[in-house]
Amino acid sequence: MAGCDSKITGWAPPGPPSFQAGYKDGCWTGWGVAGKPGFGDVYYKNDGQYLSDPEYKKGWDQGQQECYQQQMSSPQMGGR
Repeated sequence: MAGCDSKITGWAPPGPPSFQAGYKDGCWTGWGVAGKPGFGDVYYKNDGQYLSDPEYKKGWDQGQQECYQQQMSSPQMGGR
């Protein structure tokens, strides 16, 4: 899964494109940290954009938190 494009549209919450890109990158990272099968040590973050684009940062932070929590609270999904 790490080779997949994190910019695929259609599953992030509504918002500007940079928010959606940040959300998707953060979500994949949250799943990886939480141990979702197939995500291993996945870590996606555009550091430059995170520091310079408030919408990307907002999306990344929200996606990482929500997807991490989702994975940790759903043992049937393989969370630790």
